[in-house]
Amino acid sequence: VESPTSFVEAIHPDDRDRVEAALAEQRETPDAYEETYRVVHPDGEVRWVHDQSSAVYEDGELTRIVGIATDITVRKRRERELRLKNRAIETAPVGIAIHETTGTGSPITHVNDRFEAITGYDREAIVGEAISVLGGSDTDGDQIRKLKSALRAGDRRSQTAVLHRADGTPFWGRVDVAPVDETDRDVTHAVSFVQDVTEAKEHEQEIERHLTEFGEVLAEDLGVPLREARERLNAATAEGAGAEAEAELRRAERSIETAVSLVEDLTTVHSFSVESRRLSESMRKSTGIDRTR
Repeated sequence: VESPTSFVEAIHPDDRDRVEAALAEQRETPDAYEETYRVVHPDGEVRWVHDQSSAVYEDGELTRIVGIATDITVRKRRERELRLKNRAIETAPVGIAIHETTGTGSPITHVNDRFEAITGYDREAIVGEAISVLGGSDTDGDQIRKLKSALRAGDRRSQTAVLHRADGTPFWGRVDVAPVDETDRDVTHAVSFVQDVTEAKEHEQEIERHLTEFGEVLAEDLGVPLREARERLNAATAEGAGAEAEAELRRAERSIETAVSLVEDLTTVHSFSVESRRLSESMRKSTGIDRTR
């Protein structure tokens, strides 16, 4: 008859000593034996097994030990995948928050380390809050409402807006939200990705500022000579000239009028950009950072 412990030979070498030690203890306390280990099949395939024993007594005497071994390979693989996914979330270079979409306001249930670093909110403070907690006095409320609506509806959406950290400091943030789809089930959770894009946004505004300043200088430099040229054309036209000269003067006048119109457009663009720069400058002052120096 094959030995009850012959199965030990199939146990993975890295687990064998532990199982043999547990089997030795089983002789004293059979009901305490419970081990999870790997076995290697003849074809080399490795499977996970959960092994547990129970003692059978008759008239107070131990007569036999019943063992139950269950193949848990699929469960172990799922556990490993789950640990890997959790690790990926925790080490991701972007802020990640998980939302329960069935709750009022799609409250946050978990955030990763990067989310804490970007927003200044720790896990205990942020859990149960809605995405609107990142809003503040400089935030476009309509953008936050669109994000909340997408979370609730299970839609995908991206928004770049001025957000605020836990201490009230504003920053430019890009927020992407997406549903967590489950096969044949209603969407119950969603995920939001938060990135601090302040540096990129300020670089964009810096380029805009240079272009605006160039347009302002161009408008100022061209405005005076163009006006003088138009005045001289008007004077020449008033003095009278032949039909051919008159036609040339009119064509020249139209060209100058076009140039003047372009200069006025540049001036208008400059007036709009002044307000767009106000927020960026305000943010630099509030954070103590001035990249214009």
